[in-house]
Amino acid sequence: MTAADDPHGYYATLGVRRNATPDDVRQAFRRQAMVLHPDRSSRPDDADRFNRLREAYEVLRDPRKRLRYDAEALQAPSGAGGGRIVRLLLGGLVSPRLLWPVLSAVLAVTVILSLASLWAARRQVEERGQLLAEAHERLDAAVRDQADVRARYRSANFINLENALGGFGKQGREGGYVFHAEIAFPPERTDLDDRLRGQLNRSVVELAKVIGTIPAGRDWVIVIEGQAGEAAANGGVAVTAWETALVRLGSVVDYLVAHDMPIDRLAVRFQAGFGNGDAKGAAGTVEMKLLCCFY
Repeated sequence: MTAADDPHGYYATLGVRRNATPDDVRQAFRRQAMVLHPDRSSRPDDADRFNRLREAYEVLRDPRKRLRYDAEALQAPSGAGGGRIVRLLLGGLVSPRLLWPVLSAVLAVTVILSLASLWAARRQVEERGQLLAEAHERLDAAVRDQADVRARYRSANFINLENALGGFGKQGREGGYVFHAEIAFPPERTDLDDRLRGQLNRSVVELAKVIGTIPAGRDWVIVIEGQAGEAAANGGVAVTAWETALVRLGSVVDYLVAHDMPIDRLAVRFQAGFGNGDAKGAAGTVEMKLLCCFY
């Protein structure tokens, strides 16, 4: 082992090679400590040699300190040559002259394998990119189809609802409404007074009776309808008319919910500007209809 391989002579002090195991280092320290310890030796220079031994042991027994110490050897001046680095890596067991061809071949194989891996990874990225683009196209097409289906479904439901609301007591596959009641609010009034509550009480009782006659498996819904006599005013939307009609609708819906009508069977329909003749009178009326029976 050259001086460049052992900058501070720690390996030489302990008498071990650079590839010595931690157990080798520990045993070497114990052997020499038994001889050089001040309690066992009376020679003047043994105290310094023991301190040197302990310093070397403290470095080589700690894996991190030993690694930093070995790194110092690699940082020696370039004049030491590449052969010294090879000896440090392999513990001086292989001649650099024989090792360099092997290292060159290993390096060439490593480069070839790296290029092959890079080419394969690039192909995988390209294939995945193509698959991702195709998946996006299929997703966009599915979204467009779904939107078209929903639009047709909404249109069909609206037409069926209009047909059902067009006739009283009409039965069959299209369904129809089998109960109808009108709640006439006094002008400018939006809450329920005693008269309206009594009227709603009677209507709810009759509505419950009709619901009880609906065969099992048939679909039905309670539609609360209201309208504003005016859709627009000089300033734009007829806010006051809309607000009055909507608050009346809300009063009736709140009453039905408070009297245990199923909320998943309630629907509200609001119109504005469809009053025939007496627009204000029509706007003051809230209609309650039971639609049945849909397959």
